[in-house]
Amino acid sequence: MPDPSQAERACHILGIPVAEFTRAVLRPRVLAGREWVTHARTRQQALDELGALSKTLYEKSFGALVDRINKALDRPTSKSTFIGVLDIAGFEIFEVNAYEQLLINYTNEKLQQFFNHHMFVLEQEEYAREGIEWDYVNFGLDLQPTIDLIEGSGNVIGVLSLLDEECIMPRATDLTFTNKLHQLWSGDVPGDEFHPGRNKYEPSRFDQGFIVHHYAGKVEYHTDSWLEKNKDPLNDNLIRVLGTSSEPYVASLFSEFGDASSSFAIASGASNTLTLGKKRTLKKGAFRTVGQRHKEQLHSLMAQLYATQPHFVRCIVPNANKKPGRIDVPLVLDQLRCNGVLEGIRIARLGYPNRLPFIEFRQRYEILTPGIIPRGYMDGRKACLRMVDALDLDKTLFRIGTSKIFFKAGVLAELEERRDATLYDIFSRLQAQARMFSARRQMKKILNRAVAIRTIQRNARIYADLREWPWWQLYTKVRPLLAATRNDAELHKKEAELLLIKERAERDAKERATLESLKMRLEAEKRKAEDALDAERNLAIDKDALLERSKKRELELEEEVAALQGDLDTLDSQLDRALKMQKESEDKHESLCQAFDQAAEHLVRLEGEQREWASREEELLKRLTLTGRDQEELYLERDDLQKEATELRRQLGQREEDLARVKERMETTVSDLDAKLSTETQAHELAKDRATTLEHDVRQARTQLAELARTASDYSDMIKQKDADISRLTTELEASKTERSRLSKEILEHRGQIEALTAEMMSQRDSETRHAAVQEKLQDELDKLRSLMEAKTSEETRRSEVEKQKEAEIQDLRLHAGQLQQELSEARRAAFDVQNKLKVDLEASAREHKSLLQSHRSLSDRVQANDHKLKQAEAALAEVEKTKRSQESELQELRSRRIDTDGELAGLQKAKESVSFMLLRQNTRISKMRHCSSNGIRMHKIAKWMR
Repeated sequence: MPDPSQAERACHILGIPVAEFTRAVLRPRVLAGREWVTHARTRQQALDELGALSKTLYEKSFGALVDRINKALDRPTSKSTFIGVLDIAGFEIFEVNAYEQLLINYTNEKLQQFFNHHMFVLEQEEYAREGIEWDYVNFGLDLQPTIDLIEGSGNVIGVLSLLDEECIMPRATDLTFTNKLHQLWSGDVPGDEFHPGRNKYEPSRFDQGFIVHHYAGKVEYHTDSWLEKNKDPLNDNLIRVLGTSSEPYVASLFSEFGDASSSFAIASGASNTLTLGKKRTLKKGAFRTVGQRHKEQLHSLMAQLYATQPHFVRCIVPNANKKPGRIDVPLVLDQLRCNGVLEGIRIARLGYPNRLPFIEFRQRYEILTPGIIPRGYMDGRKACLRMVDALDLDKTLFRIGTSKIFFKAGVLAELEERRDATLYDIFSRLQAQARMFSARRQMKKILNRAVAIRTIQRNARIYADLREWPWWQLYTKVRPLLAATRNDAELHKKEAELLLIKERAERDAKERATLESLKMRLEAEKRKAEDALDAERNLAIDKDALLERSKKRELELEEEVAALQGDLDTLDSQLDRALKMQKESEDKHESLCQAFDQAAEHLVRLEGEQREWASREEELLKRLTLTGRDQEELYLERDDLQKEATELRRQLGQREEDLARVKERMETTVSDLDAKLSTETQAHELAKDRATTLEHDVRQARTQLAELARTASDYSDMIKQKDADISRLTTELEASKTERSRLSKEILEHRGQIEALTAEMMSQRDSETRHAAVQEKLQDELDKLRSLMEAKTSEETRRSEVEKQKEAEIQDLRLHAGQLQQELSEARRAAFDVQNKLKVDLEASAREHKSLLQSHRSLSDRVQANDHKLKQAEAALAEVEKTKRSQESELQELRSRRIDTDGELAGLQKAKESVSFMLLRQNTRISKMRHCSSNGIRMHKIAKWMR
């Protein structure tokens, strides 16, 4: 090694000795029989070994990093749920496709088969399992024959299996592998052992390789160095050196001797690695190739994918130049067609991509249908049927299965918008009620405070006015004397009340005394019982025979004590209750006065609210009648639009069928004309003498094209006049069928003529070759004669004669060749003219085809516009019905609140009458007391005057 500095730097980073590393790379030891032999490597072999080592280090470091991240993010949980992202290389088609491209394309085939199975097969199986009416659609996307061709299955030997078998054979080469592959998949098949994968295989025509028909297209693979690439690229010496590294990280990467490396990294690296020497042996002694490891890892990946719920993201390349803002439409369409996206969109339009279980649908969208589902248990299917009927959904937009409800695309989004609007309305009302309650409470506090302030101010003004009034001063001086002139009735009443209070107090005292005596007696009995219990316990200690009886007596005494304690507690509670009743009788009068004031205010407020609710009820009734009229008008408009839409759809279907027939006819004629054009051009290039016959055939083809153009124009006129005359259209269609049969016969006749012309052209080509051979022969004879004439210079006369003869012959041959060249140029010119005329006719037929497509698009636009109008009318009708239901619910709520307010008014009226009756009694009592006091004063004055 001329410069070991780079090796020393790499060995220092890896933590391995330089000498052992260079020996393992340049001179590895190989076991030959029972002896170890040192094998010398070339420069290219050493470079391949280092490249394989770099890729292995990258692959193992990446795997260790992923394991470290998973270990850090892992949390102990009972659920084994996860979210994974799988990013793979796309389908690869290069000019030279090697073993790496086969592995990548094989992986893409497996993943595309999984996508097709999940998108098409499982989707339609779920429809059948749920009992939904569905016509099974076969999209023809089964990739299993191609997968069997590559990997092999059962008794079938695939490409990878045959490659692994050839790697074990002693004298196998890439050529023998290719020949065996051709013999297996493109040779003769005995009996009924035909495998569908044979249609996907094709041997290469020129190079050493084969062609596989993938889902994305045909790929030609070159089998150069496939046997070496399929073998293990690292030797045991280098692995042992890395396993004994002083760096713990590097040593941990190669701790398991013979660990299988990832074939995915080798396949994506696209490098031609060569291997010489002994292959690494695994722990179990098995020889595993790159293809085997790749298949194992791919099978484990597919098993994990089948156990999950996948979601697919398709990346589309917009253009091949990698420039922004540019879209190559054919490239994008080709990618969409290859990836199965167009079929996915088709089945999404035909099927029902959104589905929900019955329970989840009811829990989420029951808020949109209040009062539809009764309380209690109800079957999920019946509940969903009621909800869907209440939501006024079109029956073509949903299907109800055995456990789920299925929707077309866009229906769930509309339901989510309606649910959000309903929730917004509910929460807005709740917030309004909360704000109203808080505002009313605050306003009530402010009003009470204002009433209290006004009361204090009024009393203060009255006191300020009366303070200087002489009569008030006299009243204040006489007021103490009025207490002595109370009437006897009041005194008797007070005395009677005093006597009652004294009687109550005496009775309470007697009850308290009896209770205290009872308490003392019970306590004495308790002490006696405790003494007896102690005596019994003492006796039980001395006498073991009386133990059971003493325990029973103890339990009985304890129950009696508990009963006595309960009686004592009840007596105490009765005493407290009597005292509380005395206090409650005193506070009752004050509470009645406050209740009367509050009832009066509430009565006034309720009367105002009753008037407001009555006016609002009248307005809502008026609006309800107006909405009912609008709803009837919308119903009529919807029925008219539905009739027009059905008529237009029927007409559009008929026109589409006619247009499809015309389009197929035009396509067949165009394809036939293209085939005839290609054959005509070849025939005209080879033709010499049959130009006149070809011109006659061209005229016939032109007349046929004119007839086809006339038929196309007739069909376009028939499409325009479809609404006016259907019967005439049917007759013209029958005429077109007969004309089509006639044209097919003419096309068959022309094909026979073209085959005859090709045969004649081949004969003309043979004649041309013969003429060319004759001319070359004459030229050779001329050269020989010239040589003889030069050799015989003495015979001048003879030579001159021979030369004259030869010159005459040459002149004749030149004239003949010029005539042939002129005929050939004329034939080419005529063929070119005929080709141009055919191109012009083809462009005219294409323009007519475009005009037919434009008329079809206009009809479809009209149908879409009518559908849009119908949807708008249905939406307006649904909105009107929604407002009608909301107004009816508000009216029902208003009526219930009105009934409640009437009940409250009746209760308040009764309370008002009772309070007014009590006030009347109080006023009568006060008037009696005033009358008695005035009589007492009068009697006192009379007594004073008499004195």
